Amino acid sequence: MASFEKKAKSYRLPLASDQMTPWKRFVVRFKHNWQLHLMMLLPVAYIIIFHYIPMYGLQVAFRDYSYTYGMWGSEWVGLLKFQKFFSNYKWLMYVQNTLSISLYSLIAGFPVPILLALIIHVNERKTLKKITQNISYIPHFISTVVMVGILFRIFDQYSGLPATILKMFGSTARPNIIGN
Repeated sequence: MASFEKKAKSYRLPLASDQMTPWKRFVVRFKHNWQLHLMMLLPVAYIIIFHYIPMYGLQVAFRDYSYTYGMWGSEWVGLLKFQKFFSNYKWLMYVQNTLSISLYSLIAGFPVPILLALIIHVNERKTLKKITQNISYIPHFISTVVMVGILFRIFDQYSGLPATILKMFGSTARPNIIGN
């Protein structure tokens, strides 16, 4: 029983909390539980960096923002932009379009990659599996600008793939696939 009491005393704060000032009590408790405070450092830093600092940018909605003057130099207009938006006769269409695009991205962006991964996993042909993986991953590694450039070259009206195929068969038609 005596060893248990010794252990219990070692976990208590060294001084009685009635005799200390609030600052000294804080310092003593901080020193006593420094491991817990160290563990909390990363989550608190995460919350500050990714949840509180971005709120600074929310002011753009309430200011007449100008790059020349910056955030603090721009004039505060309050709810003027919101009043302009809701006074526009197409505001409901804008909101419906935004919600439908968000809903589509949820429907297409969540189950489709999972289904594709399952289909690739179930496939037993190694070469088809590798080709499918490469085709589905390449757009993540190639810039959008480069991809659009490649598409422009492939579907070019004069030297693209469809024009070359038609030229091989003797046609003089120039399909403008991108323009149409």
